[in-house]
Amino acid sequence: VYLLTKQIGLYDSLWALLGPYVAFNLPLSIFILTEFMRQIPREMEEAARIDGSGPIGTFFRIMLPLSTPGLATLAIYNAVALWNEFVFAFVLITSPKNRPLPLAIWEYQGQYSMNIPAIMSVLTLSALPLIIAYIIGQERVVKGMMAGALK
Repeated sequence: VYLLTKQIGLYDSLWALLGPYVAFNLPLSIFILTEFMRQIPREMEEAARIDGSGPIGTFFRIMLPLSTPGLATLAIYNAVALWNEFVFAFVLITSPKNRPLPLAIWEYQGQYSMNIPAIMSVLTLSALPLIIAYIIGQERVVKGMMAGALK
């Protein structure tokens, strides 16, 4: 298995993380979007069919635009989970040049000491992109979370 993964380029690369990330985040994503899309009235789909839209056109013209709050919620949820993920990266990536951000922060500690101010500043800088993304998409996240709450 080691030689096969090395030959295809999966060993010690960011592509090696793709499989576990998809496998662990896909079930919850499907559950959330399925429940979100069930809340869309069936009459809208039937009206699109009467107007001559096929199943693919109905999905891209009706279902997808109406489910953007759910997709935004899911995107932010998955981004936070993947941004902070440590275990899979720690196991599957060994070289320092391929390490994602949580593993790079891990390198700021030594066996007998840590540089606490440096670690705190790097943690603050690493959280900044997610904080900015949340501030920008906050309205969609709240809309997405509240959409399934009321009929």
